[in-house]
Amino acid sequence: MLYKKLCLNSKSTADSIKELGGEPLIIFDDQYISGKEIEDLEKTLLENYEPGKIILFAKPMTDALKKVSHEGYIVDNLEREEYLELYTPLVCRKEYIENYFKEFEHWDLNKFIKLNEERIEFHLTFST
Repeated sequence: MLYKKLCLNSKSTADSIKELGGEPLIIFDDQYISGKEIEDLEKTLLENYEPGKIILFAKPMTDALKKVSHEGYIVDNLEREEYLELYTPLVCRKEYIENYFKEFEHWDLNKFIKLNEERIEFHLTFST
């Protein structure tokens, strides 16, 4: 499968994708998972890719989660099993990135996820 890679960060704008063509895109940003397993992860994400979906890498939370009040006090311990850590790379159609930049000036993974909630599929892995 042919694809293009695109690296975005908080300063990236719509100009970042002007010259790109083709489908799908593998998107990296400041929240990407690094390491030697990245090539295997890219391959797995591409294998699970469907044109109408956005495949996003996620892994179970391993750190303790605390709910903190506005004053900075811990008010609750959260069940980490109910949360995922989200990372790039993600795989999607160019049009989803273009639509994102019509709504927002700069790249933000959380905003991208909220804008495309109905298309997001998480690829869970325990090995990275």
